[in-house]
Amino acid sequence: MRGKKRLREIAIRVLRELEKKRLLSPKVEISILDKKDVISPLGWILYRLISMGQWDEVERILCTKPGEIVIYKKDSEDLFEHPHVKLYHEYLFYVWSPEQTDISILLPCTGSKPYRESVIHRTMLSYANSISRLGVSVEVYVISEPMLVVPMRYDKLYPFANYEFSPKNMEEYEKRKFSDLLARILPKIIINSKRVIAFMPNHHASILRRAISKIDNPQRIPIWPYGRLAFQSARRLYEHILSQILGEPKGSIRSQ
Repeated sequence: MRGKKRLREIAIRVLRELEKKRLLSPKVEISILDKKDVISPLGWILYRLISMGQWDEVERILCTKPGEIVIYKKDSEDLFEHPHVKLYHEYLFYVWSPEQTDISILLPCTGSKPYRESVIHRTMLSYANSISRLGVSVEVYVISEPMLVVPMRYDKLYPFANYEFSPKNMEEYEKRKFSDLLARILPKIIINSKRVIAFMPNHHASILRRAISKIDNPQRIPIWPYGRLAFQSARRLYEHILSQILGEPKGSIRSQ
C-alpha cells in the first residue's frame, strides 16, 4: 500500500496533466483529490490511463455524466475483466485504506445509478446520518458486481455511476470470481470496523456468505434480509443498531 504522501503526489500529478490538456475543472479536481484517501478511485483510474498515454479514454471518462450507462455486459463478456473495472480493483487491493469506523453497513448494488437514486439506499443513508449525529462513526459500502466494494461517498463518480450488471445475467463462474475477489477486500473493512452489518437480498447475501467463508479466521457478519417489506426491515435494522448503541457505553462498540 502506498503512503499518503506518495498518493497525494500522484493526485497532484494527475491534476497538472489534466490542466495541461485543458481538461481540469473545479468539479473534476474535487472528484480526484479525496481529503480522506488522498486520491479517489477515479483519480487512480485516470492516473493509470494517463501513464499509459490513453488520453482518448481519459477524455471520454471526464465527459461521462452520472447515470449514463457506458459499462454493461455484452453477450458472454466478463465485466470483472473490463479494463477500467480492473484498475478500480487495483485501487482497492493496493491503494485504498478504509477509515477506522464504529459501524460499517454493507448494502447491495442497485439498478439505479448513482446508488443513492434508489429509495431504499436513500433511506439507509438517512438512518446512517442519524446514527452519526449520536457521535458514532458510520461508513456505508455497496457490494457490487463487478466493482466488489464501493464506499457510498464515491457513488456519483465514474465508473460506479455508469455501469449495469443485473444479477440475472451472472454466470456461475462469475459468482465464484465475485466471491473470490470480495474475500480479498473484506478483511480491510473488518479490520477497520468495530462492527459490520449487512442489509441485502438473497443474491448478494449468498455472495457475501461465500466470500466470508474464504477468509482466514472468518468473522461473523450479521446479514439482515430485505424480505418483501424492505422499508420495514430497514427500520427494524436501524432500531436494532440504535438499541445496541444506546445500550452500551460510548466507545465500547465491538464486532459481533
